[in-house]
Amino acid sequence: MKIAIVNQYCDTIMPPVQNSVGACTYGIASRLATAAEVQVFGLIHDGGPTQDFTDQGVRYRLLAASAPDLLLMREFNRLAILYRPFNDCMTIPRSAAAWVHPGYGRKVADELARGAFDIVFFQHNSQYIPVVRRGNPHAKLVLNVHHELYPQCNHRLLARRFRHLDRVTAVSDFVAQQVARRFPEIKPAPFTVSNGIETTEFEASPQRSETEAVSHRIMYAGAVSPEKGVHVLIEAFRIVAPHFPTARLDIFGAHSSRPLDDMFPQQGDPLLSELAPLYQSDYIAHLKNLLPEELGDRVAFRGNVPREELVRGYYEADVFAFPSLWNEGFGLPPIEAMAAGTPVVATRAGAMTETIEDGRTGILVDRNDPRALAGALFGLLQDRSKSSAMGQAARCKVLSERTWDITATKLLKVFNSLVGGNAEP
Repeated sequence: MKIAIVNQYCDTIMPPVQNSVGACTYGIASRLATAAEVQVFGLIHDGGPTQDFTDQGVRYRLLAASAPDLLLMREFNRLAILYRPFNDCMTIPRSAAAWVHPGYGRKVADELARGAFDIVFFQHNSQYIPVVRRGNPHAKLVLNVHHELYPQCNHRLLARRFRHLDRVTAVSDFVAQQVARRFPEIKPAPFTVSNGIETTEFEASPQRSETEAVSHRIMYAGAVSPEKGVHVLIEAFRIVAPHFPTARLDIFGAHSSRPLDDMFPQQGDPLLSELAPLYQSDYIAHLKNLLPEELGDRVAFRGNVPREELVRGYYEADVFAFPSLWNEGFGLPPIEAMAAGTPVVATRAGAMTETIEDGRTGILVDRNDPRALAGALFGLLQDRSKSSAMGQAARCKVLSERTWDITATKLLKVFNSLVGGNAEP
């Protein structure tokens, strides 16, 4: 079987620094390559030339962005405004707009046709499905959905694209159910294939004392963007810090905000009016302004770091906080923290209720509630025995249920059912 994985234009796939979807592709591809021929397509982000190489048995082809595609991206906001009358007066997000790197889609379609692939697996990007189908009428096309498809992702537009698909998968039950509700015409219904962790990165057993620690380290990892609720975490830390004089907060992640249109429905979400100004300002500056002078040196904005440093951070943290305000499609950082034996405090946001068992492998709190978040953090920092037991339970659950080997096994069942005509998984 020949499998192609088509990544989004924005994904950073190769370590040491990856984004979440890129890391998912990297984790899955090497496992699939033990049973099939696998090639990954992606886009170069730094303006460099096309790159071809092999890693862990997987062929990678990272294409150079064309000048017309780069021009379209620079004009995205203007084009999106012009398109609003055709999109129910809503701004279409980058994850759905047809003019987001169309040249990349055409190049991939041409190369797929020459390679005669059996399976084409799209990582969330639906823009390129029609052109790939035209050039590859016999391939089986599978779309893997990573988060909610909001109303601004025009239903009619997506429905036309989805007609070309042979299967839809989703990274969580939450996403699968949401897609099924919005697109009941998808048959069979979306199948959940959850994300996982790289087990070799988490082989070391956590070494944490059950006695009072010298320092109390709280960690966050993910995009440093308003929808992730990092400002709520800062407010919670202001409440917790006076009780633990050596407590510190380490914030790992890219210092950039994703567009609001990509993150929230444009109709009916009460958080929109509160969050909109944060997207229009310097969010990092806003976060730093929330900190009183005496806490300034106890909060570190670490930015994007190599995987080795990020994993070390998971192990060194006493508690991992994930205060997301939007409905998380999956949430990779929390399960990575859990794999390191670090207890997680997260919000009841989308798939978080699937990956965290409240009170056993972590603690769930309501969204946008800094006092509730602070209370959960305080409890785990104060009770070392409870924190250690919760971390161990979390580690066991992730290592037994959420690995890339398990993910790849499920995907191969889906692919084999399409290529071989067997019963669906």
